[in-house]
Amino acid sequence: MRLSRNWAVFSAVLVLGLAGAGINYGAGTSQAEDDSPLRLVLNVPANRIYVYEHGKRTRSYRVSVGARKYATPAGNYTLTTANWNPWWHPPQSGWARGEKPAAPGWDNPMGRVKINFTELYYIHGTPEFNEDALGLPVSHGCVRMANRDAIELAKLVHSYANPDLSEDEILALINNPKDTRTIRFARKIPFSVVYDVAIVRDNFLIIYPDVYSRLGDEDALRDQVEQLLEDHGIDRSSINRAHLQRLVQKGMKMRVAMSLDELTSPTNVGALPEESEL
Repeated sequence: MRLSRNWAVFSAVLVLGLAGAGINYGAGTSQAEDDSPLRLVLNVPANRIYVYEHGKRTRSYRVSVGARKYATPAGNYTLTTANWNPWWHPPQSGWARGEKPAAPGWDNPMGRVKINFTELYYIHGTPEFNEDALGLPVSHGCVRMANRDAIELAKLVHSYANPDLSEDEILALINNPKDTRTIRFARKIPFSVVYDVAIVRDNFLIIYPDVYSRLGDEDALRDQVEQLLEDHGIDRSSINRAHLQRLVQKGMKMRVAMSLDELTSPTNVGALPEESEL
C-alpha cells in the first residue's frame, strides 16, 4: 500500500551501538550527512538501505536483515570489496550443516554480487525465488537484496570507489554469471548499520517494528517517541494521547506513520495503513 498524503517517513530515535554496546540515542540516518561523496545507511527495523550521494539521499532499496537469532551487527563500517559471481561455501554453522557449495549463477545463495562490510558479513543478491522474503528479518546476519538491486548498487559503488574501472569490465561480469572476480575498492565507502525504530522527517513521524525486541514493550516505545518529538520542538502536553497510543500499539507490529499536524490535532485520526514502502 502506498502512503496517502497524510503518511510518510520519519527520523531515528534509537540506534544500536557497536556490537555488544546496546542501544544509543541521538544518532541514526543523520550519520549520512557528512563529507563522504557516497555513503550507505542500513536501517535494520525498516529493512532498507538508503544511499546518500554528496549528503543527499538519492535511492533506497528494500532488503532483508538478520533474523533475531542472527542479528545484523550495528556499527559503522567501510565497504572493502565486491565479489562478482561468487561461489557460496557453507559456513561452519549449525544452520548450514549438510549444505553443499553452490557454483556462481543466478540461483547462487549469495546472488550475482556480494559487497563485504565486515568479517563474514556482506550486502549481497538473492535468487528470484527468495525475493518474497525481502523486507523481512530472515537472513543469517548478511543483508540480502534482489539481484537486480545488488547489481545496480555495486555499479554505483564502483563508480565512486573504482573510478578507473571501465563500464565494459563491469558489463562483462554482469553478462557472464560464471565469471568470478573480486575487486578491492580503491576509495573508502562508509556503511552504517543503525537501529532506528522511530524517526521524524518532513513533518512526519514514522514507527518501524522493533524487530529485535530491544525496547521490550509499548511503554518503552512510547517514552522514546515522546522524547523524540520533544527533541523536534513538540511539547508533550500538545500530543494527542489517543493518536499516539494507537500509533504505538500498531507500531509494535507494523510500519505506521502520521503527520505531526495530525499527531497534535484534537480531532480523530483516520485509519492507519497496514504497510508502507518507506
